[in-house]
Amino acid sequence: MILHIPHSSIYLPNDFNVLPHISIDRELNRMTDWFTDELFDFNEAEKLIFPYSRLYCDVERFRNDEDESMFKKGMGVCYTHTSIGKKLREVNPTEVEYIKSSLYDVHHDKLETLVTKALGKDDEALIIDCHSFSREVLVEEFKEKELPDICIGIDKFHADYELLKYAYRYFLRAGYTVSINEPFSGTMVPMKYYAKDKRVKSMMIEVNRELYLNATYEKNEGFPKIKSLIGTLFSVIKNKEYKVDKNSLEYRTGIDFSLVSKYQESKNKARLFLEKNSKIELLEQFLNYYTELINDREKEASYAGKEYINKDKKDLAFLQSYVDFENKEDFLLLYCYGSSQTISNIVSKIIRNIDTLLETYTFTISTEPLSYIRRL
Repeated sequence: MILHIPHSSIYLPNDFNVLPHISIDRELNRMTDWFTDELFDFNEAEKLIFPYSRLYCDVERFRNDEDESMFKKGMGVCYTHTSIGKKLREVNPTEVEYIKSSLYDVHHDKLETLVTKALGKDDEALIIDCHSFSREVLVEEFKEKELPDICIGIDKFHADYELLKYAYRYFLRAGYTVSINEPFSGTMVPMKYYAKDKRVKSMMIEVNRELYLNATYEKNEGFPKIKSLIGTLFSVIKNKEYKVDKNSLEYRTGIDFSLVSKYQESKNKARLFLEKNSKIELLEQFLNYYTELINDREKEASYAGKEYINKDKKDLAFLQSYVDFENKEDFLLLYCYGSSQTISNIVSKIIRNIDTLLETYTFTISTEPLSYIRRL
């Protein structure tokens, strides 16, 4: 396990000069991932901590400015603007290249070396990208939203979905709110392996600073608790205790029934549905019958009736996607990732879609496959 900690430092070189109207202390306070080098400390992992402030060199940006969306805002590898869009400093091309070659490239070479070493030893590598965030530096669309306590970031190609699911549950059960890829998305992977080698897994953990930092950017009483929580998670990851029984119903379906336990009826229906449909071809027959029926009704329906039929078709499309996806765990997690819904919401949607279709169309069918499903 490799802990990548890129934004914890406040160190700036002596020749780092900002424009007269800029408060460098204020910008450091806003942009530094305060104490993440301590918060994510774990002796049994490799650690790579960048020793400079991100205001001088941000190693989490793409090296080529044209590839980096934040470059247009003056916040590429070398910041020229503040987090609120004001001019921060002048940086000439010579200095930019010096920073990239002497700091950025060296840091990424170190990360690549750690990953290559892990692959050589274990034929796999796991990077945990360690961050914190605050409402101060969020883009406008998130400023008024309720923020999660923990944001987990993934890249679909490099995601370990067993780990993602475990971490998601772990923080929820500890009493914290959790989101996936919102308000921050993605995670760090060396370019040598990015989108090329699935043996390299990576996951970002962003901690809401309100959990451990006070208004004057000092540790508050929550710091020891969050540090302990992260340390326990890292122990589980190090010992691979998050790996699950691949024969279990929870693994095969991707549903954590403990998350929907307060919805007892939905839980029981979901379990019954998934157990009885372990032979997925039965559900495929169910969908085929309904697809034919909906198509027939669509030909005869009025303009107003077609609105309801279109909704039925969307319900069918969702269920068909569930059927077609070989790994049900991946389907549910990816659907949550794409729609910002919880797994329990998705379970409820599967059940609701089936119930709606049964109520609407069953009276016209008397086949054995449908009778079998109706008993659900």
